[in-house]
Amino acid sequence: EVDGKVFSGIQTLVPNTTGGGAVVNAQDNPEISINSDFINNSVAPESGAFADGGAIENRGSLNSISGTFVNNHANGVSHSSPTQYRTTGGGAICNGGTISNIDGIFIGNTTNNIGGAIDNISGNGTISNIEGVFIGNIAQEDGGAIASFSTSTGNINGIFIKNSAHKFGGGAISAENGSTFGDITGYF
Repeated sequence: EVDGKVFSGIQTLVPNTTGGGAVVNAQDNPEISINSDFINNSVAPESGAFADGGAIENRGSLNSISGTFVNNHANGVSHSSPTQYRTTGGGAICNGGTISNIDGIFIGNTTNNIGGAIDNISGNGTISNIEGVFIGNIAQEDGGAIASFSTSTGNINGIFIKNSAHKFGGGAISAENGSTFGDITGYF
């Protein structure tokens, strides 16, 4: 259990395909929940590598993630076309594992790839439920607030205000390459 912590100003430089500016989970911990705030954290590659999850990267399993995510950044690899294999991003959270629930306030998170706030990446990425307020998150490619690439994302309920994707679209939510969603409700 990670509860009531504030992670702020952590800058992580990664040597290979990994990430998580403040927290990385690579284990199957379905009973673990993260309930903390993440402010001004970032992850960047040493050279040409992928860098995912400005605040959190999950490659295992977690029960839930909740908190406030402000101005986190994932400096992943940018691509030239929407058909290229894109699996990096998540200005606040990048998921390549399983998360039952994400609930939070996401403000001003950015990535130069996909998923300004949340990126559910290809392969094994599964998120059962997402609820939150998403304001001013930016993806240089697609999915200003939430991106899903070859994954399963359950229900999404949120307030989406001034999120943007610069290259390929999906200012609020983007789904690509066979991604599936449950119900999507909220204010857009």
